This record gives sequence, structure tokens and C-alpha cells, in this order.
Amino acid sequence: MNKIDKFIRSKLAAFYVQYITRILNGVVILVLLPLFLTSEEIGLWFSIFALGFAANIADAGFTNIVLINVAKEKVDSSGNLQQFLAYISFTKRRIVFLYAPILFLITTTIFIKITPSETYIIIWIAYFTGTILMLLNSINLSILEGLGFVLTTTWIRTAIPIVNTVIICLCLTFNFGIWSLSCAILAQWFISKLLLSIMLKRHDVVIAMPPSSEFYRRSSIQNLMKRYGISWLSGYLQNHGIVPILALTNGLVLSGQVGILYNILRLSFGFSQVLVRKNLQEYSTNMIIHGYNKS
Repeated sequence: MNKIDKFIRSKLAAFYVQYITRILNGVVILVLLPLFLTSEEIGLWFSIFALGFAANIADAGFTNIVLINVAKEKVDSSGNLQQFLAYISFTKRRIVFLYAPILFLITTTIFIKITPSETYIIIWIAYFTGTILMLLNSINLSILEGLGFVLTTTWIRTAIPIVNTVIICLCLTFNFGIWSLSCAILAQWFISKLLLSIMLKRHDVVIAMPPSSEFYRRSSIQNLMKRYGISWLSGYLQNHGIVPILALTNGLVLSGQVGILYNILRLSFGFSQVLVRKNLQEYSTNMIIHGYNKS
């Protein structure tokens, strides 16, 4: 078996493991939540998840932009890669010190109106923090993928839903309650950060650069992020916003029921997309091989 065949098999295997685990995670939540949580706690679970998902608006498509532009600058060999890495560091700081605090204030205000419990507020803060940390990890993984470490980053991303599913199962089984959600997101961050650090050290790759706002395509990237941000905001309101709104207006029991319904719909959609996603993976892999053979 040559290197290309190994690459194909490993990439497709990672896709199947990742996709099956994500579906399994949804099934586990549907089965375990009614067993270990009350109706109100289920509503709180999905409210925290929905509000935490709002943290991804801070990304505004930057993760995808990083992947495309790092790969482009590497291929061009024009000497702008280091400059772009410095711009990535600058943008990550803006996410941490500007976008994330704004989103945190908005979502925390909503959460406190849903429940003023200090314990649940601490759980919420831990979950939001884990979401932002995972966002930063995703940006770093996109850098590495753009640099050509496709297989390694694919398997790291595959490990994330596996960790999430295992931690949620263990925590719920040992009666951690709502804490299970925060424990899972923080465990995901820790494992992905650990694997990322091992990979950087093993290949002697440096991606952390002193932050700089100077980049020759800065304006085009910012305009693209604005369009992504608007699109992500509308998508968030459509797919996740209803749960916290219902928690505010109709109580946690109804929001929990709607959260479970949304989870069932996402699972159904996931099952229906298996063949499509499989074909897309095979198509993208064949395109990579075609480009490799041409070179």
C-alpha cells in the first residue's frame, strides 16, 4: 500500500469515526438526559448549549478564512505567510478581548434572567469559557491544516466528539448533572490542546507570532468576516435562538422539550446526509490526489 492509499484510507476512516460519533453523541443525549435530569434541568441544559453556541459568532467565519489563506500563502511562497500568521494572532486577541466579552455580557444577561442560581451561573461561565478556548483551538488547527498537516488535524478533530460523548456519559452516570456539559467542553479543549501541542513539537512547527494588524489583504478579509458574521447570526437565531427565548417566555420545561425536538431533527438530518457527506469526502480526497499526481 503506497502513501496515497494510506492517506485515502486514513482520511475516510477519520471522517466515518467523526461523523458516527457526532450522531452517537446526539443519541446519548436523547437517552441519558431524561434518565438523570429533571425537566427543568433539561431545559437549562439546552439553554446553556444554545447560548454557548453564540460564542461561535465571534469567529465570524475566520476559521475557514485562515485555512484557505494559509494554504494560499504557503503555495505562493511570496513571503507573506509570516505576516498572515501575525495577523491571525492579532485577530485572536480581538476575539478574546473584544468580541468574546461583548457576547459574554449579552448571553450572561439572558442567562441570569432564565435562572439567577449562583451554581448555574458558575456552570454557565465555565461552559462559555470552554467554548471560546475551543474556538481558538479550531483556528490553530486550521493553520496547521493549511500548512499541509491535513491527516493529523483531521484525527484531532475526530477525537473531539469522542471525548465529548465519553465525558458526558461518565459525568451524567456519576450524577454531575448540568456540570456534565461544562466538564465535556473543558475536557474537549484540554485534549485537543494537548494533541495540538504534541503535534507542533513533533514537527517543530511555530504558529504563534507577535500580533500585527498589517496584512496586504486585511480589508478583504474583514469584509468577508462581516458577511460571515451576518450569515452566522441569522443562522444562530434560526437554529438555536428559539430555546433560550422559550426559556425566558414560557419556562425551562417547554424549552427543554423544544431542545429535545431540535436534537431529534438534527439527528434525522445527520442520518439523511450520510451518503452525501461520504461522497463529498471521497470527491475532495480524489481532488487532492489529482493535484498531487499533477505536481
